[in-house]
Amino acid sequence: MRLSRGHAMGGDKKEESANVGRMSQAVKKMFSSEDKDKKRDGQ
Repeated sequence: MRLSRGHAMGGDKKEESANVGRMSQAVKKMFSSEDKDKKRDGQ
């Protein structure tokens, strides 16, 4: 992520935070699916 571009444009904080939220949601989905796979392997 390049924060400098947003700051140079005046920093659209709402858009920035929305993108971060989307990324974190995707990461959570990835980790949760990995956990499910681990549980399946354990059984």
